[in-house]
Amino acid sequence: MRNITLFFFVFATAAFPRFVLAQKIFATGFENDIAQANVTWKSDTQLIEGDALSALISADPVNGIYQFDTTGLANAGVTLNDGDVLIVSGEGLGRMTSIQESGGTTTVNTDAATLDEAIQSGQLLINMDVGFDQIAASTVQFGKTTCSPTIEGLTVTFECSFDDYTLNMSVTGGRDSSSIQFLVRKGGENANASFTGTGTLSRFNQMADINYAAGALSDADIQTNGLQLDISLELAAAGSGSSQVSYDVPFPIFSIPFSVGPIPVTVDIGAEVLAILTVPASFSASATGRADFSYNGDTGLTYDGSKVEITTQTTGINYSNGSFDSAGLLGVGLIEATFGIAFPRVSLNVVGAEVGYVLSGLLLRSIYYEQPICKEARTELVVQGGYGLTILGIDLVSPTDIVLDRDRLVTPAGGCPQSDL
Repeated sequence: MRNITLFFFVFATAAFPRFVLAQKIFATGFENDIAQANVTWKSDTQLIEGDALSALISADPVNGIYQFDTTGLANAGVTLNDGDVLIVSGEGLGRMTSIQESGGTTTVNTDAATLDEAIQSGQLLINMDVGFDQIAASTVQFGKTTCSPTIEGLTVTFECSFDDYTLNMSVTGGRDSSSIQFLVRKGGENANASFTGTGTLSRFNQMADINYAAGALSDADIQTNGLQLDISLELAAAGSGSSQVSYDVPFPIFSIPFSVGPIPVTVDIGAEVLAILTVPASFSASATGRADFSYNGDTGLTYDGSKVEITTQTTGINYSNGSFDSAGLLGVGLIEATFGIAFPRVSLNVVGAEVGYVLSGLLLRSIYYEQPICKEARTELVVQGGYGLTILGIDLVSPTDIVLDRDRLVTPAGGCPQSDL
């Protein structure tokens, strides 16, 4: 069972990106919350902020290229030097490798840099409530497609396609929670599947306290508190003439951007869905499944100067009303169907690099045997975290760390004779 679980969640724990700003889909807000940079910068750190920011013509943090109006930089009293660390407020961070002036434009190329190269001492502090209040002004990234919203009253809907998938999602806002409904479909000549969900995500609190001393990261505390989700999931998948039909389903990612001083930060809310249907190549098969899932708890990570610890405290974690079935033509021998969803996946990203994430996930697995005929189903709940502190200045990375794992054999009570679950 462990191997199946890790295979599913690899889709929810992609490698930490190279200092690339996430898709900005939420308007900034949270006026009563805290996002402060109380720091002393190193002498070779050049900030582009305030009036100087008006000289910015274009920013490409992905490739580390920035263009400025040369006269604007001079009027703001900014002098750029090769080898210095450059911070462009709200955009990106890098160490300057070349500075070229042509036709009134200054083009700066940068290599990757980390915050300890820019900060001598001080504190980065975040304490904010996170909700879907700004969703009406947002877009959603679905695969490589950007979806624009349709707004009607308090309900926002998204409809778009990517590859062979289509997404229909609606979010209805409330004061303390939002209701979510989604339908993701995959259609093709030899395979089709649909994934539906209905649930409620409550507002939660995101906190970070990151401290520097003597030009190095001294400690960090990042917490996601009061995360509460209730969701009902359904799967219908079919395969024909294939030994394995795998659906790695693209899913929307909401990203809430804000700035901690000049440093760009995002809180990302996303999900991952996976379905696998395994049958002999000459047979057809199908699988269905449904379950209700609820999670309520606090999760986070702390760095004490030498090691990282991921913590979780759950006040409620349940799954119920599970029903799973797989079927095929007589003589198929073995059919295995796996369906999983990780939602919500909440992460904190600093200068586009994922510093830490937590997710709650549900995995459903159904197996059909012949000789003798037997069906077996298992559910598993996982709370998982991961971290990558490179951008903060410490080479500590753990893409996957399971902090809670509960599984249950649903039927039959003793398992099938052939089972290796």
